[in-house]
Amino acid sequence: MSVSVIQAINRICCRHVIDAEGHCPPADIFIVLPPDALGEAVLDNIKADMPGIDVKPWDFALDPAKEKKPRAGSSHSRLIEYMSRLGPGTVSLSTIQHDLQLHSVKKLRETLNDGTHPTTQVLTGLGVKYIPGVGRGSKSYLAKAA
Repeated sequence: MSVSVIQAINRICCRHVIDAEGHCPPADIFIVLPPDALGEAVLDNIKADMPGIDVKPWDFALDPAKEKKPRAGSSHSRLIEYMSRLGPGTVSLSTIQHDLQLHSVKKLRETLNDGTHPTTQVLTGLGVKYIPGVGRGSKSYLAKAA
């Protein structure tokens, strides 16, 4: 990995000799290395292969992960609103499909099976649990706790 990084650094033309002593023109190189042993090893190799390099820390922060929310007006937001108004108990997906006038619940099932999906997380926060049907012709339900 170090060899690839050093080759990439040298591709920016910082190794063009400008005088008889072998000096090169100055160049600014910004690189983000992992904050672990691998990153330290790569930096040590860069320093060893490029003597005289001036390493300085720079203020850099990765952008935070974007918070995903259900789209407004989507079937997901309508489902969340529907379940928030509903009292404790169970309701079948076919009833939800009818009440929300959904064409299909196939994608909804996929969403409900994904515990990391924003819609599923909001429903979990409301005390709603997905109970998938098992076997052909079985019904799936959403159960809301008291």
